[in-house]
Amino acid sequence: MLCTLILFCTGCGAGENLNVSGEKKIYLVTMDNTSSFWEGINNGCKKAIEESDKQINYRWIAPNERNVSSQSGYIDLAIEEGADAIIISAISLNETNESLKKADEAGVKIIYIDSAASYEPLASFMTDNEIAGETAAKTMLKAFENAGITSGTIAVAANDANTLNTSLRDRGFRKIFEDTDFEIVQTLYMSRGVQDLKNTVAAHPEYVGFFGTNQSATLAIGEQLEQSATKQIVVGFDVAPQTVERIKSGVIYATMKQDNFKMGYDAMKFAIESLNKKTTEKNIYNSIGVKVITKENLNEVE
Repeated sequence: MLCTLILFCTGCGAGENLNVSGEKKIYLVTMDNTSSFWEGINNGCKKAIEESDKQINYRWIAPNERNVSSQSGYIDLAIEEGADAIIISAISLNETNESLKKADEAGVKIIYIDSAASYEPLASFMTDNEIAGETAAKTMLKAFENAGITSGTIAVAANDANTLNTSLRDRGFRKIFEDTDFEIVQTLYMSRGVQDLKNTVAAHPEYVGFFGTNQSATLAIGEQLEQSATKQIVVGFDVAPQTVERIKSGVIYATMKQDNFKMGYDAMKFAIESLNKKTTEKNIYNSIGVKVITKENLNEVE
């Protein structure tokens, strides 16, 4: 019999009773709870649960803003509440490893989505981020060619040096621009604050391009260029409503659309199937591609 209990939590969840006899507990732990990107993953998780014939107690928990110690605290909370599996997008490559190790030792199945830590998981479901960065660079080169731009300075904005997914996108992007007449400056990290990024964008109207490696960076770049009314080539990540509107208006040339629904759906389906299986195989990798969205195919944004 299908029996699904879905609870949402943006704080610690104190007072919510998750101890439903006979149910398996699966937690989604994201980097924060403010991005529409996580909503798509959550919806995918819920759909997989709806289609399952297993009794699943599901809970989505996340910090209000990106903070490694807070995310580690939510991993610890999931362990304390008897999680059977944790689906997580890790803020840091290494700094959540202690909590993830505790989860593993407690028998919790660890599944990465979107961005991994260095601690070995059961499985990962994520964009091939380095290839996605290469795709973004090729997209920008096409835009430069169309605009008759053959050289100039480009800036890349990423979360911080310790966030794996944006670091890989940064690396893939830079690879394509090697041996060209374009120069890519030192990465602008979002950990210094959104306003700091916007100030840098405003201070460099001579830059010919900006690459936002995640949703928040893309939004900040787009917002500042909209205010400054300067025309640079912008390629971003994810399809927030504001990004879509700026593609329509020409402020942003293109964005990389990840299939976040599929990411959540496939990860949850795998988690459910793995709960009653004994396996020695670990670190199973599942690549989910990106789609380039420009003004010409905005109808493909769901």
